[in-house]
Amino acid sequence: MRSNIYKKTIVHLVISMLLSLIFMVPFYIFYKDTEATLINEIKINAKSISGTIAVMIQRDIEPYRSLYNAKEYNEGSYDERYYQEMLEVFQDLKQKTEASFIYTEKLVADDYIIYILDAENPESEDFSHIGSRDSMGYIEYESYKTKTSMATDIINDPYWGDYITGLSPIIDGDTSEVLGLVGVDFSADYISSHLSDLKYFLYLVYLFFACLLFLFYNTVVEKINKGLRLDYLTGLYNRKSVDKRLGYLIKRGGALSVAIIDVDNFKYINDTFGHFYGDFVLKRAAHLISTSIKNTDMASRYGGDEFVIIFKNTDIEGAVNACSRLIMKTHSDEVKVDTNDFIKFSLSIGIAELKNNHTSAKELLKMADSALLKAKENGKNQFMIYEE
Repeated sequence: MRSNIYKKTIVHLVISMLLSLIFMVPFYIFYKDTEATLINEIKINAKSISGTIAVMIQRDIEPYRSLYNAKEYNEGSYDERYYQEMLEVFQDLKQKTEASFIYTEKLVADDYIIYILDAENPESEDFSHIGSRDSMGYIEYESYKTKTSMATDIINDPYWGDYITGLSPIIDGDTSEVLGLVGVDFSADYISSHLSDLKYFLYLVYLFFACLLFLFYNTVVEKINKGLRLDYLTGLYNRKSVDKRLGYLIKRGGALSVAIIDVDNFKYINDTFGHFYGDFVLKRAAHLISTSIKNTDMASRYGGDEFVIIFKNTDIEGAVNACSRLIMKTHSDEVKVDTNDFIKFSLSIGIAELKNNHTSAKELLKMADSALLKAKENGKNQFMIYEE
């Protein structure tokens, strides 16, 4: 029984998780829209920073032009003081802007560039010293030739990883010559770090929503299943539940008894007091029955004014004791019609015990029904035990 409950819970949990995934589509769309917006903002930011640095260099272009035009980049062949000062400026800008890389580059041929300035720590393996060579991308070439600032989408580079680059040309105001490009890179890690809080929040929302959906789904399904198992009027189990339960217990083996109960003269009650009070009598009988049995027993409305009790792990003596208590409780009970009238009702009961595991549920109920018929014939308001 517990195994079935666990299996059912797992099934409900899996279904709830799948349903929650469907409902998470709007959250996923929101996340992707936010990611796209962030990427666009980073592109704008990268282009803006590179443009600002380009303007800064252009305001004092002479020393940079000398650095750019140096034929060789050996020690003593360029203004090392200016070079060192600019490296420090770039490093400070990198820290303040949170960029992954800031650098300037010089176009040497249509397919490669050399680096001039780099914001990396000279002790770092990522530092590109002056004159370092690298391949050139299409957008770098376009920015150089068109003299316009540009920004890339996310680039996948096997060496530098995934990043977004903003590029701005360094233009000599006197000659209009392009003295290379300023590059500002933001890595994919930078993007991920800004999205991590949102991602974490959406994960929590998903888990919360999945749990909420599980509780809702489990409650609704359980209510539906319960509705299919219970009699709508009395709240007891219905006939289908009895047949299923009885078949299971017979197959399992062990002591087992059943009782079929009939409300005496129920047609007379309906005809005299009306169906409203007839239903009230059935509800009252159901209450008396359910409070006269153990938690392991099962009480049901089998149809009309007929009820069935399944006594689990109970021999005929235990069933007789329970039925005796039920009849005594019924004797002292009544249903109030109005201030001056009451309905007294009684029960007739037939009891049968399972003595052979080859006996079917249908046969066992038929035995109890046969005993009930004898109780009716003997004057009602009593119980009888089935005897072969």
